[in-house]
This record gives sequence, C-alpha cells and structure tokens, in this order.
Amino acid sequence: MKEISIAYHFSNRVQVNIIRTARTIADLDGEREITKEALSEAVKYRGHSSMVSI
Repeated sequence: MKEISIAYHFSNRVQVNIIRTARTIADLDGEREITKEALSEAVKYRGHSSMVSI
C-alpha cells in the first residue's frame, strides 16, 4: 500500500477508503486477510485501472 500511495499521491483518507474496500472484497471472497488481488481491485474501483501490480 505504501508504494501505491506514493506513486498515486493518495491522501491518508483515500488510503483508508481503499483498505476498507479491499477488506470488503476479501470478506466477500471468504478470505481472512486482505489479499493482493483484493487490494488491486479496490484501487481499480478508485479509478486507477492502470495499476499493473501490487
């Protein structure tokens, strides 16, 4: 998350929203932890679909 935040200049508020969204995605997938895939999907929902990898 740190690298993403630096690359896209995300504020703390945006970071928290991305983490909350990723947590929800992980919950829906039945995961106990936030996965890289869930985090990547949350960033895409934020509008940065050019995100290559996390």
